Amino acid sequence: CAIRQHEPSGYLADVAAGCVPIFELIDRLDRQIVVPLQLEESPLWKDRTFKMHVLPTNNLESNHVRGLLKLHCDGAFQRFARERFNASASAAKAAGSSRPFSFVEVGAHLGGCTLFAATHLAADVQALAVEPFAPAASALQRSAAANGLAGRLRVAARIICEGGGGFEHRRK
Repeated sequence: CAIRQHEPSGYLADVAAGCVPIFELIDRLDRQIVVPLQLEESPLWKDRTFKMHVLPTNNLESNHVRGLLKLHCDGAFQRFARERFNASASAAKAAGSSRPFSFVEVGAHLGGCTLFAATHLAADVQALAVEPFAPAASALQRSAAANGLAGRLRVAARIICEGGGGFEHRRK
């Protein structure tokens, strides 16, 4: 990109004439990119295509989904979730309860682990994903809706912090 000489005519004109296509970048964040996944190891998702919404930008979770065509959820976590689910199911059975397994992911981003729980553990798993980055929270909501999970997977576009108040920025 060459440096252009022009008369200053305001901030927006300078941005529009510059090398960084800022409006294109902003528009790009609104694009809806859907990656079709085959969740072969899921007993609940056999022979169906899972529609995973990812961000159009270069980030770890979107790149993982696009490149490997799998949910981004660590294997150790998957084993842990299965163990907790099985222990919860055994305890509920012993108590004569039929309460569904509840799952919460804080800092969910695109919700790979939340979606794993909803698609691999049981058809009645209830999940809450907390994600403060609005484009990621929106993509996760679209993934849930596109796959019929919206009734049991809730997304909270919120930040979690210590204390009862909100986030406070202090200048030094």
